[in-house]
Amino acid sequence: NAPKLTEDEEEMLGKLGDLETSLIEKGKRMRGSLKEDVDKFLWREGGKVWGSYRLIVDKSAKEVLSWAFENDTYVNSKQHSKENGSLVRAIKKNVGGSRSRHFRVGKKLTALDNRLFENWYSW
Repeated sequence: NAPKLTEDEEEMLGKLGDLETSLIEKGKRMRGSLKEDVDKFLWREGGKVWGSYRLIVDKSAKEVLSWAFENDTYVNSKQHSKENGSLVRAIKKNVGGSRSRHFRVGKKLTALDNRLFENWYSW
């Protein structure tokens, strides 16, 4: 019952397929993820270390979008502060008038090691 995909949507899906192929060819799957629901990959390219993951979200569009929209709550903010101290947690909504959400979050991984994660969701 879904409408036919537009040319732009078809092109985007093609690029995602190319990205997945590249990920499988370049990336080495991390051994610890072999029995998990999330496939984790790691590789070196141009003097940099890259990491990536892929997974299948088995939820309805309504549930996935509600998770993205409801992430900016007081409870989640307090939890972040408790787990990560004063590391950044910034959420921008409708960036440039688009249907999107941009997350910039600092995570404390070990006592000496912090990481910055950025995700941009659009729909």
